[in-house]
Amino acid sequence: MKAMAMVAIVIGVLEALNAGAEGWVGGSRSGDGIALVAGAIGIVAGGLLVGAGLALLRRSPHAQTLARAWAVACLAMFACLTLFAHRLSIAASAFGIIVPVALLIWLWRSGAELVDRVPAR
Repeated sequence: MKAMAMVAIVIGVLEALNAGAEGWVGGSRSGDGIALVAGAIGIVAGGLLVGAGLALLRRSPHAQTLARAWAVACLAMFACLTLFAHRLSIAASAFGIIVPVALLIWLWRSGAELVDRVPAR
């Protein structure tokens, strides 16, 4: 669980920084408002991916549900950015879609195992 959580955190931070840089350069420097909005949405999506990883590291009783919801939201944001306002690089778009899908598959395959390991309060 720690490995997937760390991957989600690292990729989420990189996605947020990359989206912020691309939004700044494309939006404020060249006056493209769509790039600025796409950068802001990318920052939020990267933050959601970081939050999903932190929820898994915390191992709370609702960590799996929270991580799944945030991964779905991150996936939806990056898919919409890629389809409708393609301002991010191909690598950023690919990582923003592939990592949440991998996280969802991992959560689906290890669902009962995660619930069994959570200590009772």
